[in-house]
Amino acid sequence: MIPTHEDIVNMQRIIWEMKLNKWLHHDVFSWRWWTIAIIMIVPIIIWLRLVDKRRLASITMLGLITVVLTVTLDIIGYETVLWSYPVELLIMVPLLEIDFGILPILYMIIYQYAIDWKKYIIANTCMAAVFAFIFEPILGWAGFYDMYEWKVSYSFPIYILIAIMAKWLTDTIFNIQRSN
Repeated sequence: MIPTHEDIVNMQRIIWEMKLNKWLHHDVFSWRWWTIAIIMIVPIIIWLRLVDKRRLASITMLGLITVVLTVTLDIIGYETVLWSYPVELLIMVPLLEIDFGILPILYMIIYQYAIDWKKYIIANTCMAAVFAFIFEPILGWAGFYDMYEWKVSYSFPIYILIAIMAKWLTDTIFNIQRSN
């Protein structure tokens, strides 16, 4: 039987109610929830203190491009059940802490300090290795991240490609602005 649009919407309602009950009774204010809150807030505070205010526009632009890229890729992976996040800070934004927090901030810090492409690529390759091969397995082991049809080795080149695309777009936009 092929499901109708109404069948899918009804299933989404059931899943929403299940997720809400799980979030209210299991996730919110648990130690994992507090850890996610800290992972979200602390990097932002650090970034606000470290950011070069003279380059704020270009650094923030890189961060916003990073958010768009990571959220897009995370939605694809999440919706196709390649991975999931068992504990969520905010139920309506399951990808918040990584896609809006620590990842764009790390990319922005690297962009700020690694001015030329070579240093930028090297720094982001190191960051990608740490995230893919250390951070993701730890998140999985601690119950923050479940991989189904995904391997950490897939994440490594994606982190690097996100960095390259974000810098290229940011530099291109600011070069166009400067030339006019």
